[in-house]
Amino acid sequence: MKRYPDCQFEHGGDCAACSCSSYGKDCHGAPTNQLAYMRTRAGMTQQQIAKKTGLTITYISKLETGDRTINNVRLSSAVKIADALGITDLRMMMDSSQEDE
Repeated sequence: MKRYPDCQFEHGGDCAACSCSSYGKDCHGAPTNQLAYMRTRAGMTQQQIAKKTGLTITYISKLETGDRTINNVRLSSAVKIADALGITDLRMMMDSSQEDE
């Protein structure tokens, strides 16, 4: 599903996969999901992350779509995801658009 109807890129409208996305923002300046952005930059699919972490693909998908927020996952899950993506600072995965609770 395209985020923007005028998207002309081959990735099918997946802003996290877009070469125009950088530093968590898409080509329209809107924030992208940090986890999806970092996973795409690592060249991994949701299925690969799920397999590498032992988490379900449904769980990974919900984190990327915003149904669940990375800011409120168990620390053990966040560490597994960070390790799979080669991230050493967990803060890099956090959604900065949400206030700390």
